[in-house]
Amino acid sequence: MEQKGECHGAGLNTIKYTREEDVAGERGQHQTGQKRHFVGVLRLPGTVNQTCSSPATTSAATMSGMVVKNMSFKAGQTMTIIGKPKPDATNFAINVGPNDKDVTMHINPRFNAHGDENTVVCNSYQEGKWCEEHRGEGGFPFQQGEEFKITIGFTPDQFQITLSDGSQILFPNRMGAEKYSFISIDGDVRITSFEIK
Repeated sequence: MEQKGECHGAGLNTIKYTREEDVAGERGQHQTGQKRHFVGVLRLPGTVNQTCSSPATTSAATMSGMVVKNMSFKAGQTMTIIGKPKPDATNFAINVGPNDKDVTMHINPRFNAHGDENTVVCNSYQEGKWCEEHRGEGGFPFQQGEEFKITIGFTPDQFQITLSDGSQILFPNRMGAEKYSFISIDGDVRITSFEIK
């Protein structure tokens, strides 16, 4: 199922989106014409006065960080993020989890941060503490000030992260869930496109 929409305005603050799923009939049979609607919110920096309508695909040159709550990212779906690190970027992070307190997949490209240079570090944050880091897998195709694309998919066992140069990082799905509803992107990066389908 593809989730799409658009947003109008120079800066972004809150984007509402909706998505539909077919309602199954008895014994899993499809009931024609019946839909179940879901609503979520993207919270982004920017101006407050916007006119936005139902995106889960969003594109905006002004996004420098974002939080997505109550969104359905399910096993088998693909999340695609396109962005550009700032010219003087030290690092940025993409976090996926069930809520804002636990992170099952943290991917942190580091240009020069936390004692690392040109390294991608992956980890999880559970019950108030970081778990064991995975680092250096998949190369480092990121350049300060240049566009990148990251594609993320997952199963109950692992995340598969594909970087701009086609290299891949496999990271364990430590919580083992089949659905996550919290996604955040922060650090020295400007996001230009975000899509789940």
